[in-house]
Amino acid sequence: MRFTGIAAAPGSVRGKIWINTERLPAGFGKAAGDEVLTVPQKERELAAVGKALEQTADELDLLYAEADRQAGPEAALIFRAYQGILSDVEYKARIEEEILRNGKNGREAVQAAGTFFADMFLKQEDKERQTRFLDIAELTGRVLSHIAGDGTDHASDRPVRSLPMPDGLFILVAYDLSASNMIRLGKERLLGVVLIGGSVLSHTALLAKGMKIPMAVCVRPEQGQTEDDYTALLSMNGEEGELTVSGEDASFIVGPGSGGMNNSEKGE
Repeated sequence: MRFTGIAAAPGSVRGKIWINTERLPAGFGKAAGDEVLTVPQKERELAAVGKALEQTADELDLLYAEADRQAGPEAALIFRAYQGILSDVEYKARIEEEILRNGKNGREAVQAAGTFFADMFLKQEDKERQTRFLDIAELTGRVLSHIAGDGTDHASDRPVRSLPMPDGLFILVAYDLSASNMIRLGKERLLGVVLIGGSVLSHTALLAKGMKIPMAVCVRPEQGQTEDDYTALLSMNGEEGELTVSGEDASFIVGPGSGGMNNSEKGE
C-alpha cells in the first residue's frame, strides 16, 4: 500500500512503524468552578499562576538545550520564542484581568488567555502564523499542569501511544506531533515522521529539518488493523512525501474525524 502527502523534511528511510491513533489535546476547555473569589484568594491565584509560568520557563530551558543538541541553535530558538510568549506583557495582563476583574481562578484565567491568543493566530491570513495556535495550546497545557501540581504530566509530554513502541528506531505515524515530543523522542528513536495533519510551516517541521529526520504531512491512512510485523518506506520526491507499507494485511488504525487531508491514498 502506498499513501502520499506533502514533504515537510527531506530524506528516505525504511523501518518499523509506531502508530499513534489519538489526537493530542489542545489544552483548552472549561474549568469547573463558579466560586466568587475574595481579594486574598485572587492574590493566591495570581501567585500560583506566576509560579507556574516560572516552572514552565524552566522546562523550556531544558527543551532548548536538548533541541540545540539535536537540531542546532537555529531550530532550538523555537523554545526561546515559547518563553517570549510566557513573558509577553499582553499575555500576562489578560491572565491578571481574568482573575482580578472577572473573578476567575488561575486555571480558568490561563485557559481563557490561551484560547484568546490561539483564536487570534487562527484568524491570521498568513498560514505560518496560523500554525502558532499549536504553540499556544502546548504552552497552555504546560502552565495548567503546574497549576494542578502534576509537573510535566500533560498532553505534550505524555508519550504518544497506540501500538506498543517498537525497540530501536521507528517511523512515527500520528495525527500531529508537538515540538516538545519531537525533541523528547529525538533522533535516538525517530527514523521518520508521518502526520495525518500537520503543516510544512510548523515548528515540528522546522525541527525535523534541523534533526535531518524525514517528515511528511497531510497523509491520509485507511481504516483497519495492523499486524505486529510490518515495515514501511518513507521517501520524499520534491514536494511530495510517500509512505509505502509492506507486510501481510498491513494497514493503519485511524480514529473518526480524520478528514480534510490534501491527498488521497493509492493502492498497490
